Amino acid sequence: MRGVVAVLCLAANACSLIDALRDPAAADASITPNADGMPDGPPSITPKVAAGLQHSCSLSMAGAVACWGENTSGEATAPAGMFRDISLGTSFSCGVRMNGTLHCWGVNTAGQATPPSGTFLEVEAGGTHACAIRSDNTVACWGANDMNQSSSPGGTYKHVNAGGRHTCGMHPNGTVQCWGSNDSGQVVGPPADVFNALDTGDAFTCTTREDNTLQCWGRNAEGQDLEPSGTYSRLCAGGAHACAISGSGISCWGRNAEQQATPPAAGNYTSITCGNLHSCAMRADGTVTCWGLNNLGQAPP
Repeated sequence: MRGVVAVLCLAANACSLIDALRDPAAADASITPNADGMPDGPPSITPKVAAGLQHSCSLSMAGAVACWGENTSGEATAPAGMFRDISLGTSFSCGVRMNGTLHCWGVNTAGQATPPSGTFLEVEAGGTHACAIRSDNTVACWGANDMNQSSSPGGTYKHVNAGGRHTCGMHPNGTVQCWGSNDSGQVVGPPADVFNALDTGDAFTCTTREDNTLQCWGRNAEGQDLEPSGTYSRLCAGGAHACAISGSGISCWGRNAEQQATPPAAGNYTSITCGNLHSCAMRADGTVTCWGLNNLGQAPP
């Protein structure tokens, strides 16, 4: 339930590594991580906006986190310090600090806010579990595991996404592998294709192919698998809706009872995120706009 955006390169080597994880087209074969598996030099910061069940957070170019919306369990009380990645789940939040360690806050009933130790490149929070890419490109998951959504398979990955009760990861060659609940075909559904981005929703997953067209699979009760035609640079999957950024603005599909699939006017957007019943996007100037359910202040316009 997340989105990814443009990168501020504080160090060319670090920027290339994070870009390669978030956009395979930007991969740089000259990257040489240090002995700890982390890139030499200061890590890059990716400004972005992230949405959870009923709260939202933004990550600034300076690495500061600001959150709003529901805060019953402290999920919108951002910790001090700088982060280089953030992701939101159901009433909890997680981030990767500048030194690569993980920090989570909010609800912890299933251990979802108790991340493992080590150094990581990115983190993704889902329903009541979360997963992250270690510095050696293996996956670590924690939290609820009732449907094996936290039982990550072996191998290496360049991206991982945690959904409601399933998880999908993208291998270095662009193929996608999923695990966890398959009640709507969200795990066995990945087509034999090569992709450059993916995001998992409640019980469905959406991707962009190498040609930047969209492909979704899994639950389709509210049209969340009826992706539009065209080419897109960023995408997100939420409770039962999805959105994507194109050259002309934002397109959304799926459930729209709360207006979460009615995007704002065309503009220059660099990040998009889908929560349960709301969506947010970050503009190129760093400002954020949200739409959809706003009963707890999670989607201020």
